[in-house]
Amino acid sequence: MSRRDLIRFGLTGVAAFWFVHRLLLLFPTAVDPATWYVGVSIFTLLTILALAVYGCCVAVIGSSRLAASRVNRRIHATKPLG
Repeated sequence: MSRRDLIRFGLTGVAAFWFVHRLLLLFPTAVDPATWYVGVSIFTLLTILALAVYGCCVAVIGSSRLAASRVNRRIHATKPLG
């Protein structure tokens, strides 16, 4: 990854790419369920899938649940006018 990629895709995108890239390099992935490390393969693929689903939900909804809960707390903490 170069500086140009960092500027083009942003820090979060580059960090997600780096995380997924490292997962795929460090943990073996197997398609044969009879191998002894199939559990590690399933964990790796489910982690990548969870990251992708979370990113898709944040992109579609517009914010994360954590940010939304902070906004809701601020709205309910304010006193009504009048």
